[in-house]
Amino acid sequence: MTRWTHDVRHPRPVNRGRAGAAAMSRGGSGTPRPPDRPREHDERPRGPVVARRPEHPQVLPLRDLEIVTRGTAPRVLAIDGRAYQLTPGQTRALATIGAFRVIATDDLVDRGLLTHGDLARLGSVGLLKTSTIGSRRGTRHMTTLTHAARRLLDAHRDLATTRPQRYYAGLVKPAELAHDVELYPLYEIAAQEIRAAGGEVTRVVLDAELKAEYQTFLHRPEKPAEATLEDDRAAWAAAHDLLLVDDALQLPDLRVEYENAAGEPCLQDIEFISRYPSSVVKAKARAGFVLYRRPGISYRQGRGGRPPDPHLFERLV
Repeated sequence: MTRWTHDVRHPRPVNRGRAGAAAMSRGGSGTPRPPDRPREHDERPRGPVVARRPEHPQVLPLRDLEIVTRGTAPRVLAIDGRAYQLTPGQTRALATIGAFRVIATDDLVDRGLLTHGDLARLGSVGLLKTSTIGSRRGTRHMTTLTHAARRLLDAHRDLATTRPQRYYAGLVKPAELAHDVELYPLYEIAAQEIRAAGGEVTRVVLDAELKAEYQTFLHRPEKPAEATLEDDRAAWAAAHDLLLVDDALQLPDLRVEYENAAGEPCLQDIEFISRYPSSVVKAKARAGFVLYRRPGISYRQGRGGRPPDPHLFERLV
């Protein structure tokens, strides 16, 4: 896989294959680092800069659903013996919600993904569900797919797509909603920068997908008897272009996969900082993630307070 640094204007590719993975698995303790990414004296974030969401929404490409998202005419899509008439725009919105698991309801309407009428209709037919977090002063509404909606998307994807987008349904960790709902706005910031540099986003990956792949690798049937956890951790990290920090595997909240202007595969790893101890923030920075936080606002579930400005973030650099 090819990795760029997170300023898409100044690429520094790092190519790793099986040889790189094997070398890292034999590297023992410490933090493995690519040879052309020199260790800095101070890898802590050096200060914030304001990052503003783009004025126009950054649509998530849906190559595996292209056949049902073309044009403007409604299509009838069926699953589990039930048919749904959906416009391509509604199908794209369902897929976008499913890709990020949860999106703030206001974002869906304000960014033009769905109207209030769409939300009501898709909810009434059992494709969307809206939940509420926070207190009366800081209430936010979140929208997720139902399991029927996820099955509908999976049933109509192009099976020839080599790396299909993964979709999610329902709420797995309600306590983390206030954190997870920030990932779609951060994707928009990243997508705008990538496109401004001539690139094109191809796929997004949540930490849940990375964690599932990691656990599958650890418990693979063909695992050698002599393989240790340390060897497996280092080999899997190298194969997925991730770094170990003090022997700990660092996984981003969001990975944006894209092709640069030359058509080369690249990625950007993003972390939203919320109530993290400083040691965790330093580890995420050392792992090479792009770190964001809300400027001066701590929005905590059930603690009240005003919602954060949906347009502003601070990027730690």
